[in-house]
Amino acid sequence: MKQVFSKECYSDVQFLQLRSVELPAEFDNSIQQTEVKKQDINLAQAEQQKINVELDTAIKSALYQKNVTINLARGEAQSILQANQAKVSAYSQVQDSQTQAYSNLKKKLALKNQDLLKMIKTQVIGEYNGHDMAVTIDSPEKPANVIR
Repeated sequence: MKQVFSKECYSDVQFLQLRSVELPAEFDNSIQQTEVKKQDINLAQAEQQKINVELDTAIKSALYQKNVTINLARGEAQSILQANQAKVSAYSQVQDSQTQAYSNLKKKLALKNQDLLKMIKTQVIGEYNGHDMAVTIDSPEKPANVIR
């Protein structure tokens, strides 16, 4: 159209605006349906993008929470291990100290094993603060009762 105007009318068309167009009803309806379908497609794509973002966010959140849970569990496990090692170490030190003390006592008093055990039994019974105590302790100096 621009070329025709230029050659035949010696004029230049800058722009063209149609003010009123009469189209057949079927054609007009088809154009409207096409636009509605385009809008439906745009809406579906937007919803799909929204759902993708929500799913990505949920996945990232779950991965983060998984890492937090694993780290907390590892920390708690290390805490339990350290506490148990401390208890075992303290118990071993107490036992080693008592063993050393009994060994020194045995040497200083020139006690035999049987005499040391009698003294330990007496000490244990003497330190008992409870009520209604019944004790049966086989003495190493006495042979155990054998039922035949």
